[in-house]
Amino acid sequence: MKRGLLILILFAAAAASLWLLTGRSAPPEVPFARAARMTLASLIATNGRVEPRERHVLRADAPGLVAQVHVKPGQTVSAGAPILTLSAPEAESELAAAQARLESARAALAALERGGPARELAAIAAEIAALETDRQAAARDAAALERLVQHQAATRAELEAAQDRLARLDASLAAQRQRRASLVEADETAAARARLREAEAALALASRRAARRIFRAPAAGAVYELPVREGDWLAPGALAARTGQLDPLEAVIYVDEPDLGRLKPG
Repeated sequence: MKRGLLILILFAAAAASLWLLTGRSAPPEVPFARAARMTLASLIATNGRVEPRERHVLRADAPGLVAQVHVKPGQTVSAGAPILTLSAPEAESELAAAQARLESARAALAALERGGPARELAAIAAEIAALETDRQAAARDAAALERLVQHQAATRAELEAAQDRLARLDASLAAQRQRRASLVEADETAAARARLREAEAALALASRRAARRIFRAPAAGAVYELPVREGDWLAPGALAARTGQLDPLEAVIYVDEPDLGRLKPG
């Protein structure tokens, strides 16, 4: 048993010695490659968009429902051409009310410049005309009675009665003329002109608000983005369309801040 173990130990020692002798004598293997000149490319994976260099963005100023779309994506339009129309009942009602107020203010000022309301002026004019006719007749009667009194053909009382009637007619005429003059005062006309200017300003404001319902192209170009359709609801600030000249175009890329140092022109 001891003899077999000794033989096994001697065999293992001989194998180890042989491995050491053969391993030290073999040359080492070193991997290598031949150097060559080339351009190294450093790539950045990102995203971006391509859009016209001269572009215009149309956004909603006020909320509204898209009532009509006048163009198609990619269509070329001229400056001022309608792109889409919003339905804005409040703006339409405001415009109609402003127009009605302006017409009323104009009519009121015209009546004051004519001297007052037409119906009342006509009534006063008719009264004055009747009084003037009566006065002419009363003046003739008084003159005739005065001659008759001189010839003792009429009494002094009859003359005085005719003269009193003539005086009453003169007073009535003066009252009617004063009434006509008092229909319009200077401050009333000035106030009416101020109301007219206010109505004109209100109509201009309502017209501008109503005009904003129609989105128009700011300049000639192509409608390269149109994300809305008829029936869509636009909130304030929502994108309605993008227009611009398609030549030249520019590319906009988005780069994370850690990668900015790796960028340079070219």
